[in-house]
Amino acid sequence: MEASKLRVCVVGAGVSGLTALKEVLEEGHSAVCFERENVPGGVFTTGVAYDPMQLTVSQYFMAYSSFPPPLEEERRHWRRQEYAGYLGRFRQRFGLDPHIRLNCAVETVSREADGSFAVETTQAGKRVRDRFDAVAICRGAFRAEAPRMPDLPGAETFKGEITHTAEYKGAEPFRGKRVVCLGMGETSADVTSQISEVALACHLALRSYPLLISRFPYGGSATNDGYTTRLLGWAPRQQIQEYYGQRVQADLESGDAQRQLISEWFIKAGFTGKSLQKNDDFVANLLNGKIRHVPHGVARLEGNTVHFANGEHVEADVVMCCTGYEESSIPAEWLGGLEVKDVRGLFKHAFHPDIGPRLALIGWTRPFNGGVPACSEMISRYFALLCSGKRELPARPDMEQRIAEDLAHEELAFAQSRHIRTLVDFNTFLDGVAELVGCAPKLTDYLDDPPLLYKLICGSSIAATYRLRGPGADREMARKVILRLPVVRDAVDLALVPLALAGRVEESAIPKIHEIVEQQFASDTQLA
Repeated sequence: MEASKLRVCVVGAGVSGLTALKEVLEEGHSAVCFERENVPGGVFTTGVAYDPMQLTVSQYFMAYSSFPPPLEEERRHWRRQEYAGYLGRFRQRFGLDPHIRLNCAVETVSREADGSFAVETTQAGKRVRDRFDAVAICRGAFRAEAPRMPDLPGAETFKGEITHTAEYKGAEPFRGKRVVCLGMGETSADVTSQISEVALACHLALRSYPLLISRFPYGGSATNDGYTTRLLGWAPRQQIQEYYGQRVQADLESGDAQRQLISEWFIKAGFTGKSLQKNDDFVANLLNGKIRHVPHGVARLEGNTVHFANGEHVEADVVMCCTGYEESSIPAEWLGGLEVKDVRGLFKHAFHPDIGPRLALIGWTRPFNGGVPACSEMISRYFALLCSGKRELPARPDMEQRIAEDLAHEELAFAQSRHIRTLVDFNTFLDGVAELVGCAPKLTDYLDDPPLLYKLICGSSIAATYRLRGPGADREMARKVILRLPVVRDAVDLALVPLALAGRVEESAIPKIHEIVEQQFASDTQLA
């Protein structure tokens, strides 16, 4: 039974808030989005993003399913300004700006006795209280105001500067200086590389190796997200490890110094259990000596000297901490006294069992192998349908069981990154929420459309695949986007098809689907 149209509050107008706003409006609800900055777009227009930033997945992976990038563009990594422009076009396309109130900081969200929510904001220096039927909290999983600083014994004695990538806007302030960079994530890859171009000396100190892959893996021309196929996502773990083991071994034997180093670090990182680091821009300067790698953490600082755990030391003017941010927590008063310390205790990282469907955390999913926008969009679609009464949350016992199952899966999959509680597997998470929405692609529906069926199995798992059916479907648009992208040959092992399909389609359909995939693969002239 459908609910009456609701008044919905969206907190934040970043990549998660914009898609939440769009989805609830399309369901016919009224909505107001409060953004504390003077422009929408989150980190891509304000905050900690730096001008030379380049995305680490292609524009097709950072696009919402309802708004593909220009189809005449080849798959590539957009820069920050390009993605900010895309978000602006998204807002214009769906008429979002009239519903966004800028320079409005949400101070409190409280549940009322009748189940509604009182939202207090600060607007033009005045405190304003308003009431809503539902709330989507989309203010971001990481707090830009809370950079994670490492413990550096002797920091108070250091005569140089200790800073964090949160303050980084470009490399020029580091020209001619001796810099030690700590940590290696995707931001550090940019920052360390850029600093090394102008610094007198640049050292990179790592306590552990990142699970590094190239922007263009295995010596090919396809972007890294071209390898995120359902075929690889659905195959048994052992077969996937064997597949990637073969790719890594080929890199080690390639004679290409960059490919060899990336694979060596991949092995040292342990293959699994971490978030993928999808930015190898720093490797060239590591190989040419502009960056000196120190495979140890910092033991202490003293004067102008940085002492490492292995006994080495260097003189430094700057210590740049590339150590990320603290994950956001939601104030207990926002949830009626219910504190959320771990989003893995929520249903799909979004819904608290004690609160129900009218309050959602959107953006607390960080796919280790994909883009945040697609995950936020899928939760937003589900939230909008819950607000309309077209979907319901699972019954409490079922929900708790699903939360426990997801928790166990994520704890195992990301065992080496236990401090990053937002990590999810891209395919697993999207497929799971898509089943709740009713938009998961059903392979047997496309036996009469072999090119589409082939791309659904062997092509990139882009968000458009979830617009083929169900609420909000746009099959013509989705099919066009899916067929647009070439299949990456190295991401296809036809022997994996039956294993990947087992338990996902009727057993009797597997031979037919396997035959179609083999025929399409053999005749595909679009292979990357």
